[in-house]
Amino acid sequence: MSELNTVRLRLARERLGKNQIELSKLLGTAPGLVGQWERGDKEPSLKKLKQLAKALDVRVGWLLDDHEGDLTPASTQSGANSRRRSDQYDSREAVLADYQAPAGLRDLANDGGLVTALGIDAREWSALGSCVFYDGLTKDGYCAALMILRTCAIEARRRELGGKPGRHVAAAVDETQYAS
Repeated sequence: MSELNTVRLRLARERLGKNQIELSKLLGTAPGLVGQWERGDKEPSLKKLKQLAKALDVRVGWLLDDHEGDLTPASTQSGANSRRRSDQYDSREAVLADYQAPAGLRDLANDGGLVTALGIDAREWSALGSCVFYDGLTKDGYCAALMILRTCAIEARRRELGGKPGRHVAAAVDETQYAS
């Protein structure tokens, strides 16, 4: 039974922007060997596994299905317990570039028309990316979470302006800026 996580191998290769043959050439292996590794038909030797991890900029342990699930490049990891920063996502592109982003958030980012209609800004991407949900959220769930974040922002602004003399709260809050 294979120790190599074939799904992670494929994800890392795709993140690198290489097809199987290009990765085989990079590693100096037979053209179909990477495909055999990805299908689980064969396993790389320890030497090739180390070369593979280096070429894909991931940890060997990550390719071998250890407990840590992030695809943070090995060259930027500061230790075994490295975790995603909550401010990592500042755009739709940042979410799409992270193969370990929550599935529902990736689905939202993949829907360009919806993203444009919602007008999600950098701080909202960051806020959505920093939320941790036990069972995860769907695309619709992330849309609902975005609406909740926007409602909280409107209410906070109302409270902030409500204490200032000479200002009418309803007129001072422009709700159209939050209802993109």
